[in-house]
Amino acid sequence: LDKTDADPSTILALTFTDSAAKNMRDRLAQLIGPTAYYVNISTFHSFCADVIRRYPEYFPIARNSEPLTALERFEIIEQLIQKTKLSSIKPLNMPLYYLKEILSSISDLKREGINPDQFEKIIDQDAAQIEQNQDDYKKAQLAQMKKNIGKQRELLQLYRLYQQELRTRQRYDFDDMIMLVVEAFQEHELLLRLHQEQLHYFLVDEYQDTNSAQNKVVDLLASYWGDKANICVVGDPHQAIFRFQGASIENMLGFVDRYQEATVINLAQGYRCTQKIYDSAHTLIGNNKLSQVDSQADSAKNKLLKLLNQPLKSAVDELRPTADIPDNPIKVYSAPTQTMESIFVAKQIKELLDSGTEPDEIAVLYRYNSDSIEIAEALTKWGVRYEIEGGDDILQREFTNQLLNFFQILLDLRNTQEDQLVYQVLHYPWFKLDSLKVMKLGRVAGKLKLSLLEVIDRGYSSIKKAELQAVLSEDEFAEIKKFTDQLYHWSSLDHQLLFTHWFERVLKEAEIFEWLQAQPNYAQLLSELNSLYRQVKSMVASDRQFKLINFLQAIEVMREHKLQITVEDLNIKKGAVSLATVHKAKGQEWRHVFIIQCVDGKWGNRRPRNILPLPEGILEHTQISDKELNEDERRAFYVALTRAKDSVTVCYPETIVNDNHTDEKSASQFLYQLGDQIQIAEDEQLLNQADELLQKMIEPPVTVQPSLDQRQFFELILKDFKLSVTALNT
Repeated sequence: LDKTDADPSTILALTFTDSAAKNMRDRLAQLIGPTAYYVNISTFHSFCADVIRRYPEYFPIARNSEPLTALERFEIIEQLIQKTKLSSIKPLNMPLYYLKEILSSISDLKREGINPDQFEKIIDQDAAQIEQNQDDYKKAQLAQMKKNIGKQRELLQLYRLYQQELRTRQRYDFDDMIMLVVEAFQEHELLLRLHQEQLHYFLVDEYQDTNSAQNKVVDLLASYWGDKANICVVGDPHQAIFRFQGASIENMLGFVDRYQEATVINLAQGYRCTQKIYDSAHTLIGNNKLSQVDSQADSAKNKLLKLLNQPLKSAVDELRPTADIPDNPIKVYSAPTQTMESIFVAKQIKELLDSGTEPDEIAVLYRYNSDSIEIAEALTKWGVRYEIEGGDDILQREFTNQLLNFFQILLDLRNTQEDQLVYQVLHYPWFKLDSLKVMKLGRVAGKLKLSLLEVIDRGYSSIKKAELQAVLSEDEFAEIKKFTDQLYHWSSLDHQLLFTHWFERVLKEAEIFEWLQAQPNYAQLLSELNSLYRQVKSMVASDRQFKLINFLQAIEVMREHKLQITVEDLNIKKGAVSLATVHKAKGQEWRHVFIIQCVDGKWGNRRPRNILPLPEGILEHTQISDKELNEDERRAFYVALTRAKDSVTVCYPETIVNDNHTDEKSASQFLYQLGDQIQIAEDEQLLNQADELLQKMIEPPVTVQPSLDQRQFFELILKDFKLSVTALNT
């Protein structure tokens, strides 16, 4: 913009997440002012969605069509499996055994820009190569490779049928969004030329994680200029944790191959970590083979890899006073048990907070979502506020399950199938029924050997007849009867209203919102409810006849297939310690980072369950077989390590209890690949007070005030809120 007086609208900047796109625009606005708002900055999916929306005539989907939900994708594939003749991926006793793997594989193929015809060619090439070189393989290995080819051919069959079904419905899935634009650009020259005339300069952020379909979008847009294209990509292959099959250097090698006159700029300084953390991270990642230099070759690839293998120099050490730089930024702590590990981390965090560190400068990172359970419990017991990054599954939350139980009762009322669930629902706090009165009714029902609703339906006269007035008075009975009449009313409303309207009305009349407002964790509960409502709206949008029975059936399918409804991430960072998986922590930073459960088998030497492998031929520039076993896990650990500005504490338990069985664990090999920068942490006081500390873990938790009040909550929601002038007028 400064040097060539270029039109800002001719620049296209692409990144991965909405928050990254917003940050890019905000920073650009600080640099160049209002002109930043004329630069096209978006995610890949947003850009492609805009192309589809503006030029619908080029795409075989219905107008205003929405991407399939995860549930709809499962249902379509399930139907296709059931009616298609298959053998390799449809076991007789468990026909849906491969369902999740089939969906995942189709997503991977689409992300790599592989349509069914291209997939068929890759399978044929792999099969021919296996046949040609079969003498090079061991007998069992050859049999397994041929078996995989058979699975891939059946996967191809389902892939074709799935795409045909989407076209019949005039729908698309999330991964189709980019593939549809790629195919439209390839098939319709006018559409491509329109965009090439408008867009002349291209920037791609986090390039190490872009997939082949995304690369094709950019390459097609830049193709008019060939090698002279104005295209800049930025990325770090060491941080490629989202790329298909961990192909960390695939994108960079592909780029220098396609744009052979490209200038490679090495960013040699880091502005986050201290030098000791960078040195340890460099020592760790040096064990990966895909990024090692071939000393015999003098190629563009080797020049790129040489730059990649240079250690980072910390600019932080130069900019900060020496006294502010920690002497031992990386500490390793070995705990006797997983519970003691969580207690150690909770105590360390409490000490940091007591010394004046802000909670949002601290993070606990882990490998899987399930790893957060025990540390979250320990932080609660030590009175430490925390926020789980990226949203938890609301189907695992108590409030959501209570709400779903309430809806189930409303459905069961029609079939007289109510059971113990009624007694449970009547105790839910938002209904404000006296628990003692409900218990009295339960006692009467027990004596009469009837269900609760049968007692209520028969009226108070049946209680008088059984001479049980002393157990439950007529006034007490009338109060509960009034409420159950309301249950029948809400149940019947389902037939009269659009399901979204029914959902809203029942929540309002049941006074659930009033109860929520009185709760100390109001913001969390409201976010949870809003996430469930978002799912309801999505379901109704695809089927206007959608009703309560359909909703509960859909929830049951989601639970069966372990599909999640994630809590909407409001990016609430203020006043709370962050708990996050490494993948959710990507792109973020904290002063102090704790990496937990660093045991062998979880961080390294993990045995992936790959029962439906895809051909290696999908990747053009990476020989997956050359990878060292733990390359993907090592890069994840590298990302975790380099989130820290000041200090990293790596912890692991020596024993873990699983299903009442104690397993002894070894430390992850990555701890031994950090070089000589680490310090062994000790906590004698922790061990001496073990009994007292363990007792604290089973005592009632300290009441922790929410990390933000209602005003802050709504300020965060409204921060990026947009309202059109038309909406204001109406």
